[in-house]
Amino acid sequence: MLKGCADKVKIFLESTRALARSQIAAEQAWQASRKHNVEIVCSDIPDLFTHSPTPAQSFIRKVHCAAQEFNKDMVVHHLSQGLANKVKTTKEITQKGSPKVNGCKSVIQKLKPSQASIKQVKKLKAQRDKGEFGWRPLATKVSKVLRVKACLAPETVRRLCVEIKVKKL
Repeated sequence: MLKGCADKVKIFLESTRALARSQIAAEQAWQASRKHNVEIVCSDIPDLFTHSPTPAQSFIRKVHCAAQEFNKDMVVHHLSQGLANKVKTTKEITQKGSPKVNGCKSVIQKLKPSQASIKQVKKLKAQRDKGEFGWRPLATKVSKVLRVKACLAPETVRRLCVEIKVKKL
């Protein structure tokens, strides 16, 4: 990028973070800007990338760029930690039969089926597992067994079957 610039060109950046996210990359960009005689001006600290810095300016540049890298690493750490927590809670909800799925009550909590209805659903699920029919016909049959006005979605019936299996109803 800097090779194509004419001599004594100034590049204005919103912040140091816009130049580089790591301290090493920022130093390399500063070295390249000196080599190609292109001045980089950041709005947060305008004299950060001067071509003839004082020892204090060099120190501030290195510390500021290192702080930017630390900030980036902390953001990545927090995001990955949040993602890991989300995966953990999702597994607990879906695999351990928690009563709420994505903040909603489960089908069993909403419909409150009797033990006889649950036994019929188990039999229908066993037939489906044998290959007698697919999820859509199972959804239609389970809707009739549970006396639901509208036909349940196949995914809802699948979750219902998992919940019955997990809770051992």
